Parts: sequence; C-alpha cells; structure tokens
Amino acid sequence: MTPMRAIRKYCIGCQGGSSKAVAYCTVTKCDLWPLRFGRKPKTVRKLMGDKWLDPRQMPGPDESLESLPSPPPLRGRGKQKRASTMLTGK
Repeated sequence: MTPMRAIRKYCIGCQGGSSKAVAYCTVTKCDLWPLRFGRKPKTVRKLMGDKWLDPRQMPGPDESLESLPSPPPLRGRGKQKRASTMLTGK
C-alpha cells in the first residue's frame, strides 16, 4: 500500500467509513487534512478546484452531511502503462 492510499484509508476510518465525510472533514488542523483525498494537494486542486483545500470553505458543525452535495469525482490519468506493455498487450 502506498503512503497516499494509507492516508486515504486512515481518513475514511476516522470519518466512520464515509468518503463524503472525508471530503467535508472539518478537522482542518490535522496534518493529514490536505492529503485526505489520497492525492497530492496540487492534483486535488487541479481536478476538483480550490474549494476542497480551503479550510474556510468547509461546512460548520451545525450543517448536516446529508444536506451537502457530493464532491466531484477525483479522476486522474492513473498509472501509465509501460511502452513494452502497450506493444505486447500484456
């Protein structure tokens, strides 16, 4: 398991198994908060926007998680295939 995947797994556990709760995590003083998506902050900013890395834009404690919209999907290019794999198809 990569360190980023371990951080993501930890954050999901901390938030009771909810990916949506991780996205709206209000524990902004946690050292792992900027990494909670399991990606580098630069990648999150590029794919999802600045809102998700700005602690001031997180919901207050009186807001219900159910009333908040789902975060946009975090899709990237993923791992690139090796040139040899692309040529042989394996």
